[in-house]
Amino acid sequence: MPQPSEREIEVFNAALELAAANRVAYLDRACADDPALRRRVEELLRVSEESGDALDSPVAVPGGPGKTVRLGLPPSEKPGDRIGRYKLLQQIGEGGCGVVYMAEQEEPVRRRVALKVIKLGMDTKQVIARFEAERQALALMDHPNIAKVLDAGATETGRPYFVMELVKGIPITRFCDENNLSTVTRLGLFVQVCQAIQHAHQKGIIHRDIKPSNILVADHDGVAVPKVIDFGIAKATTDQRLTDTTMFTAFEQFIGTPAYMSPEQARLSGLDIDTRSDIYSLGVLLYELLTGKTPFEAKRLLEAGLDEIRRIIGEEEPVRPSTRLHTLEAAEQTTVARHRQSDPPKLVHLIRGDLDWIVMKALEKDRGRRYEAANGLAMDIQRHLSNEPIVARPPSSLYRFQKLVRRNKLVFIAASAVAAALIIGLGVSTWLFVKEKAARQRAVAAEKTQSQLRQKAETEASKSRQVAQFLKDMLQSVGPSVALGRDTKMLKEILDKTAERVGKDLTNQPEVEIELRTTLAQTYDELGLFKQEDEMARKSVQIARSRPGKEDRAVAQALGQLGIAHWRLGNYDQAEKFMRESLVMQSRLPDQENLDMAESLNNLALVLMAQGKPVKAETLDREALAMKRRLLGNEHPAVATSLNNLAFHLTRQGKLAEAESSYRESLAMRRKLLGNEHPNVALSLYNLAEVLRRQGKLTEAETMNREALAMRRKLLGNEHPDVAASLNNLAWALSDEGKLAEAETMYREAVAMSRKLLGNEHPNVALSLTSLAHVLDRQGKLAEAETMYREALAMGRKLLGDEHPDVAASFLNLLDMLTRERKFDESEQLFDDILTPAFQSQPESAGLLRARGNLRARTGLWKEAAADFSKVVEYEPENHEACYSLAPLLVQSGDLEAYRRHCERVVARFGGTNDPVIAELMAKVCLMLPWPGADLTTESNWADRAVTVGKNHEYLAFFQFVKGLAEYRQKQFTNAVEWAQKVLAKTGQFSFRDVEACMVLAMAQYRTKQMGEARATLAKGLAIAETKLPKLERGDLGDMWQDWIIAHALMNEARALIEGGSKRGDEIK
Repeated sequence: MPQPSEREIEVFNAALELAAANRVAYLDRACADDPALRRRVEELLRVSEESGDALDSPVAVPGGPGKTVRLGLPPSEKPGDRIGRYKLLQQIGEGGCGVVYMAEQEEPVRRRVALKVIKLGMDTKQVIARFEAERQALALMDHPNIAKVLDAGATETGRPYFVMELVKGIPITRFCDENNLSTVTRLGLFVQVCQAIQHAHQKGIIHRDIKPSNILVADHDGVAVPKVIDFGIAKATTDQRLTDTTMFTAFEQFIGTPAYMSPEQARLSGLDIDTRSDIYSLGVLLYELLTGKTPFEAKRLLEAGLDEIRRIIGEEEPVRPSTRLHTLEAAEQTTVARHRQSDPPKLVHLIRGDLDWIVMKALEKDRGRRYEAANGLAMDIQRHLSNEPIVARPPSSLYRFQKLVRRNKLVFIAASAVAAALIIGLGVSTWLFVKEKAARQRAVAAEKTQSQLRQKAETEASKSRQVAQFLKDMLQSVGPSVALGRDTKMLKEILDKTAERVGKDLTNQPEVEIELRTTLAQTYDELGLFKQEDEMARKSVQIARSRPGKEDRAVAQALGQLGIAHWRLGNYDQAEKFMRESLVMQSRLPDQENLDMAESLNNLALVLMAQGKPVKAETLDREALAMKRRLLGNEHPAVATSLNNLAFHLTRQGKLAEAESSYRESLAMRRKLLGNEHPNVALSLYNLAEVLRRQGKLTEAETMNREALAMRRKLLGNEHPDVAASLNNLAWALSDEGKLAEAETMYREAVAMSRKLLGNEHPNVALSLTSLAHVLDRQGKLAEAETMYREALAMGRKLLGDEHPDVAASFLNLLDMLTRERKFDESEQLFDDILTPAFQSQPESAGLLRARGNLRARTGLWKEAAADFSKVVEYEPENHEACYSLAPLLVQSGDLEAYRRHCERVVARFGGTNDPVIAELMAKVCLMLPWPGADLTTESNWADRAVTVGKNHEYLAFFQFVKGLAEYRQKQFTNAVEWAQKVLAKTGQFSFRDVEACMVLAMAQYRTKQMGEARATLAKGLAIAETKLPKLERGDLGDMWQDWIIAHALMNEARALIEGGSKRGDEIK
């Protein structure tokens, strides 16, 4: 074998001391820039493994003067061998330098033990020193939760060993998960571990490698007992000597496991390691017991280089346990919660607060801010379990009060009369803490002596961060999504008291004030207090902008919140301005794809929808949804929100089936992740009910609306904008079901509540007025209905502008009433006011142009109506009803060339339709005039599809008529007679259709030489037209004016053919 280099020897020996599972990661780092070195070391390791039991003694490879590479160092012991008075039964563990066997002691007592011995060939001075240190550390301790040392000695070859009690357990985290232990039970086990570590510390021993695999839990007569093992890298404190040959830790050598290692262990600085290093590791263990994750993922640390591990552990702040749980993928959240006998929302709620504070105190980077002793950590856990104030967080009056209430619920029910006084005291006490300049008390009496030795004055910046986080947690806890039905009046008072003091007590701390004001604004939003939200968000932005050169995430969030406030208040243009400014600022930040960006896209989409821009809104929603799925996975509350918003915008575009599917997915996800009673679950029910109503699924819509209303009343109180919206939605469903009196009652309640909460002028008030007017109209209460329609229209025009879809809806409702009352001049005047030339040039005017075109057509203003419908078709080329209406108007206006071109476009656009109604309408208008020499293949196909696809349709007679007309235009006169006669077999229901069928039948009879029958049929049709069809001179042709034109065109053609004996002269050339 070639002589290895010194570097090969160094890397090989280091790898050999590692467990096989850790070697790959080590070699990735050690040989990163030298593939040849890695191949050579791997070959040496392979030779070492292959030598195995075939070698009776260590194999040595010369490595230069004084250097030896150790290969294949086989354990001389095997099951059945004896070491002293112990018979080896099986190997149960192996580390870098030692092997652990299950052994049987035969005298003076027979029992099974664990025997640890140094591997053959690993008995270097350093390894023996560490081994002796572990043996001495264990011998010093006597605690029920620490494995006991029973004996010690040396093998015949001089290798030291020691004997411990045999712990038949599994790692604590695995034991907890396999037995689905609740969080409370896990905390009980953890307290025992802390007490064991405290015992070690009192004996002057630091463990330095606390991790789940070194804490085994066994079941003793039904009681779970944790045992701390493996003091293999333990260190003495003060003057305690573990052994005379203890070695100092080599420079740049890691001692411990990275995921559980304290910053001072990772730093390898001149700072000595003390007991607080173990406190940090206990904090990591507690974090893992609560969340199933370590603060920094072990995989990430293993893949990182040495310097990066140091940076991560020493500089990065871990997220709080409750936050970590909240950001897990939904499936993983559910699994973690199930292992703790809970569900995700409840588990997050349980950990948020006390346990967050306890863990984060243990994980402080500055060891002076951690618990001074393991006992202190254990005592804080016990305080939490007893609902007593913990040391880990500032002991404010509010916090002590909350704990007191939980311990004495019955007493505080009786004391509700003094709630107002308590709130005032709470606010003052909380803010006295903000003003406090001295360092807070950091430990209870048992820890005071040690605390005084290490306590340092906290900087104002650090204190501000703690205060901000504390108050954020407090404020967020009063929102309905957390408070879940508690008395909102008290919650509002707490908010108002806090808001009152913000500007007074934080004048010199702008970052903290911005963050708190934004949180206050968010909480006001949840409570439906939009004016207060606007005031708080506006001040937050003002402070943020006053800081020179500041463009950061806090400013972007403040702008976004101000945009939400303006949206809530109906100021949509201002809302869009602030939201777009927020998005631009976020796009300049380093991590452009984040949850804040996704939420901002969602919020801007809501504003665009409110402005009547559903297509743009849908685009933003889809972008936000895709971003959230990439960041959070497919199941997460934020993903459910995006699905809900997307469905809302699909609904407004008439894409009802797709909207229903998205709403149902969002609802199911929210029920699973948030529970059955939550404001967002109520929102999903509310929205799904509306899309069901629009599809005619009225019974299910009513049921869901009632469930949403009841849930909102319970969670939000009886007066909240969302409650008013639910009243409005339920009333709409009842109205569609014909339950008009009940609908009217609910509409009136919704209007009154909206006026009270939002003011007399707000888009939601206008919407409720329109809805109430509609149900009054249906009940014949026309005067009151018209008054409300006009008030809603005036309010909408003032707040939203003439071009908004909601304004158009209000206008059309009023127009419908005026039309039924035959107030055409008044209607035309309203159109002139709204449809300005500038507005008509925009696609958003299509709906109103269509309405005016209908009004003009029914009053005989053909050319004006044709101009309106030409614009509609330009803006909405796929609108088949507009295309159907334009064709007869062009004919009636005498513009036959324009009619011909229009029919060609209709054939190109709708030629492939399979909808029998669209096929019938397009065929009818394209065949209403004779078209000699034209290719009528598409028109014929339309007619065929109508009668075949629509054979069971309620409009079958209409389809049969258009089939007869198509046969006639193709000179299939006998077939035309048959189809027309089928239509006329049932007359009297639709006069226009009867007249049109008579004309086709008369012309077909004439072409088949049935002259008498032709004249009789013509006379019959003309008589129906005279007596049944509306007269133009009366000023109103009604809703079916298109058929009036088509019927008269066919009447003129039939009379010219039968009475004049020739075909009509104005056919298309």
